[in-house]
Amino acid sequence: WIGGAQYPLLMSMGVIAYTLGLRHAFDADHIAAIDNTVRKLLQQKQNPMGVGFYFSLGHSSVVFLMAAALGIAVTWAQRHMESFQTTGGLEAR
Repeated sequence: WIGGAQYPLLMSMGVIAYTLGLRHAFDADHIAAIDNTVRKLLQQKQNPMGVGFYFSLGHSSVVFLMAAALGIAVTWAQRHMESFQTTGGLEAR
């Protein structure tokens, strides 16, 4: 919350992203995929515990990797492309 006080726009964007992610979790295709997997495992007399957990882990790992890649790309651009800093500084004003 300390960062939210200093950067309210970023905090707001984080709350919106989290809320949209929760909404996305209940999309029909996700529910159907988890339901089909659980039914298949039950039919094969296997334990379906954790299907939803691993499904969500897969989704969140993609989001995490994309955020990390974006952070690395921005850091690289700041260090190696000084003209981007100049141009970006002019555009932001």
